[in-house]
Amino acid sequence: LRVVCCLVYIIDIDIWRAEDDYQYKFLKWMRTMDKSHNIGYRRIAKDKGLILSDRGLYNKHKKVYYDFNTLDELLDFLKQ
Repeated sequence: LRVVCCLVYIIDIDIWRAEDDYQYKFLKWMRTMDKSHNIGYRRIAKDKGLILSDRGLYNKHKKVYYDFNTLDELLDFLKQ
């Protein structure tokens, strides 16, 4: 799948890395987010004891993945 943004940037998303729709959603979000925001949100997640990756948002203490319908829901959750 190839996503063209603003006719300037071409971002390749390796959909074959995703094992299901959940992982595909996070893979797409993490690959299309600005680098500085991506790093910042991963740091926020880490400070909360969570792991934010292409595979999803994981709580390593509860051993559970969180699910979100939109990127905005994910970011609002991390900002709490």
